[in-house]
Amino acid sequence: MHKMVKSPRRKQMPANAKSFVTGLLLVLLASTVFAQSQNDTLPVLWEKKYDYRDFVLQVHACRNADILVFSLADRSAINIKRLRPGGVVVWDSTYQAFENGGVNNHNAVIKEDQKGAFTFTLNTINHSPFLGKIDSNGKLLFARQLTAASSKKQHLFIQSFFLQDTLLTCYGVKNGYFWMATFSDSALIRSEELYELEKNSIITDIVINKSGELLVMAKKGVFDKYGGGPSSLQVQKINAKERKLETVTSFDGKNGKMLQLPNGMYAVVFDASQGFPVQKFRYAVLDAELVLRINRPLFDNTPGSSPSFLHYIGSGSLAVFSVKNMRSTLLLVDFDGNIKGEWVLGKEKVTSLEHVFYNNKRIGYLCKYFVPNKAIDPGAMVKKKLALFSVER
Repeated sequence: MHKMVKSPRRKQMPANAKSFVTGLLLVLLASTVFAQSQNDTLPVLWEKKYDYRDFVLQVHACRNADILVFSLADRSAINIKRLRPGGVVVWDSTYQAFENGGVNNHNAVIKEDQKGAFTFTLNTINHSPFLGKIDSNGKLLFARQLTAASSKKQHLFIQSFFLQDTLLTCYGVKNGYFWMATFSDSALIRSEELYELEKNSIITDIVINKSGELLVMAKKGVFDKYGGGPSSLQVQKINAKERKLETVTSFDGKNGKMLQLPNGMYAVVFDASQGFPVQKFRYAVLDAELVLRINRPLFDNTPGSSPSFLHYIGSGSLAVFSVKNMRSTLLLVDFDGNIKGEWVLGKEKVTSLEHVFYNNKRIGYLCKYFVPNKAIDPGAMVKKKLALFSVER
C-alpha cells in the first residue's frame, strides 16, 4: 500500500492543469452580519486570491476558527496550510500523496475529531482515492490508498464520511454501486457493503439524521454535457433486504443539498431549471416522514451553473449561499423559506461557489470567479493576493 510521506518539493503547476479564465477566492466575512440591518454587501475581514497554478482543492473551518487549505502541489503531492482567521500561516506542509495521476478537483472531504486531528479523503482522477489523517500540527498520522491505482476494475469515488468515536464510515460509489465501508482509526477496513443504485442517478448529498438513519439525495435524469435536461430529485433510503437504494420522495429538480432542522423536518435547496444558462433556485421542506410540504422559489441566476449551500445558523434561521447574476449571494431565510435578508459577498464576477462554511459566527467561502482580461496566459489574469481588512463596527 502506497504511503504518504513528507516531501520538500517546491510547488509546481500540475501538468494536466487546464487553462481557463477564472481564479479562486477565499473570503472570510465579518461575524456581526446577522445583528446588523440589511446591507448591499458584507464587510470582508480577510481574503486571498489564487490562480489556476495553485490548484486549490478544498478549505475547511477548524473548531477554533483557523482555516485549512488543501491544494495540489504537483502531480504527486498535496500541500496543506493552516491559517489563522486573519490569514497568518500557522504551518505549511507538503506530502507525497499519489502513485500517479492527481486528484479530482473539488472532491476533498475533511472532518475534525474531538482531539483536533483531521481525517480527509482525496478522490483521484484514476478512481483510486486516499484516506489520510494529520494531527493539529500537520504531522501525518496515516495515509492509505483504498484501491490499487493500477486496477482498471476498481473505480471508487468517495462522496462523504462520518466520524463517531474511533469508527470512520465512508460513503460513495464503487463500480456503479452505492458503497458503504467502515474503517478503524488507523484506516484499516472493517466492513464493506454495496447497494444497487437506480439507473441514471447521481448522488448530490448524504445526510445522517438524528436517529442515525442514512438518507441519500440524488438527481435522476439524462443530462447533456452542460448538466441540462429534465431531472428529478430523489430522497433515498437503504433497502437492506433487497440490497439497493430505494426512493422515498421525488420532485422536479437537481443538485440538491439537504439538512435536518431542529424540529425534525428537512430543508432542501436545489436548482429547478432545465440547464444552462438559467438556474432557478428553490427551497423545499420535507416533514419527518419525508413528505414534501413546501416548495417555493428563491431566485434565478443567469448565466449560471453553481451549486447552492445551506447552513443552520441558529434562532430559527438558515443561510442559503449561491450565485445570483454572477455575484456570490447570501440569503437569510426562516424554516418556511421566507427571505429575511439578502447580501452580496464581494465584488467579483463569480461563476461558481466551491465551498462554504459557517463557523464561530464567521462565514467563509471558496469561489471561482471570472476575470475580464484578454491576456494569452490565464495565470496573468489573476495574481496571488493576500488582503487583510480592519472592519470598523
